[in-house]
Amino acid sequence: MVQDTTLPTHERWFARHGARLVCALRGGPDARFAEQAVQDTCLHAAQHPPPDDIASDDERLFAWLLVVARRRAADIRRRERRRAHALLTPDCATAPVNDAERAERAALVRRVLDHMAVTGDSDAARLLELRFLEEHSVSEISELLNVPPKAVSARLQRAKHKFRAAWGVAGGG
Repeated sequence: MVQDTTLPTHERWFARHGARLVCALRGGPDARFAEQAVQDTCLHAAQHPPPDDIASDDERLFAWLLVVARRRAADIRRRERRRAHALLTPDCATAPVNDAERAERAALVRRVLDHMAVTGDSDAARLLELRFLEEHSVSEISELLNVPPKAVSARLQRAKHKFRAAWGVAGGG
């Protein structure tokens, strides 16, 4: 087999092993992040290449790349979970700072809420929509729904838990 030496070393590795890495990752818990993890691994390999003894042996190189890709996939999954948690935290530390971030947050939340509504959690989805997309206070929601504020707070807590569970299923992370 003739190697293409016009590509940088790390790109040659991924031309040879990339599809195999994606297939290997799709069988694990981080399947949704397989392609992104392989891309991150390519960047990591360019910045921090493996030792020469690993890089010269194709199977050892694949094993090294697979370990790095699995770690990257786990990192991506953790980052997405933190992001889902931050979406439901209305304090100023995590609030979007500009219209683009606000629109992105609303689109992500909307996608998960739509999934919740389809799967039978429409009451929880509507409550979260009022609180986080329409930005009503608990007392305003209480008046709208004709329910005591403490009941609204309790329902919001349960709805947040449902949202976090649905986040993974709906493709948020």
